[in-house]
Amino acid sequence: MMPQPLPEAIAVHFTGSRLRIKVPTQKGNTTYFKTLAETLQDIDGVSSVSVNPTTGSVLMLHNIDLKLLIDRINEKGCLKVRMDNRFKGKLHRQIESFFVSADKKISGATGGELNLPTVLFFALVGAGIYQVARGHTNAIPWYTALWYAYSLFKKGKDTNNSTGV
Repeated sequence: MMPQPLPEAIAVHFTGSRLRIKVPTQKGNTTYFKTLAETLQDIDGVSSVSVNPTTGSVLMLHNIDLKLLIDRINEKGCLKVRMDNRFKGKLHRQIESFFVSADKKISGATGGELNLPTVLFFALVGAGIYQVARGHTNAIPWYTALWYAYSLFKKGKDTNNSTGV
């Protein structure tokens, strides 16, 4: 007999200390949600778990990083959580669209030999060498700040992708 796949859950809302997930395939299953609440309550960093079998919803109050919390939920083996695409606001989608468009243009112009991260890498290495050669070694330069901003943005996107987006 083949093992049953884990129910899929969607993280539909979160703040710094709250996470709401929906488990649509188990909607109405009181036994499942009772067991799920008990299982999730045992996760380090979770202070409270409230379930609503009627809506298929779970509300967790926590004091840990969202990605770590989702990883811990998935490790429990009672469901598989993925992020809902609607977490991305309009501004985030516009910024992401800009970077995706720039990446496609660079890749197209170079026949797939280069992409945006590679071009930025070489530009920043060159700018860094130039700054060191000029003796500017104290303050964080503007391009480093931009690179960090881009890296954080990209990391946030990659984090969402690793959880199923």
